[in-house]
Amino acid sequence: MWPSKFDQTGNRKRKHRYGDEDEIKMEQQELKRRAMLNKEIKAFAEKIAEAASASNGDTLDLDIPFRELSFEGVPFRTSARLQPTTECLVHLTDPPFLVVTLADI
Repeated sequence: MWPSKFDQTGNRKRKHRYGDEDEIKMEQQELKRRAMLNKEIKAFAEKIAEAASASNGDTLDLDIPFRELSFEGVPFRTSARLQPTTECLVHLTDPPFLVVTLADI
């Protein structure tokens, strides 16, 4: 019988995959950094809403993009992920930023 597959390592699994550990570590650091930034941005937005209500008594409603409804678009000759909110369509990830109200669409 002929072997179905020929493995040049002698059918031994490699113990080390060079570069994979570094990539996994970098991905984990990126996820932690994003989670921390999300917490900081949420706390900042809440402080702004509290300050607005304390200064003039009106409540400030924050509009959060619907990530699950996002789609790719080309607003400035480059591909961008556009996210709708209840009042507008936004791209706030990379400059140039985009905010278009639904009335303008």
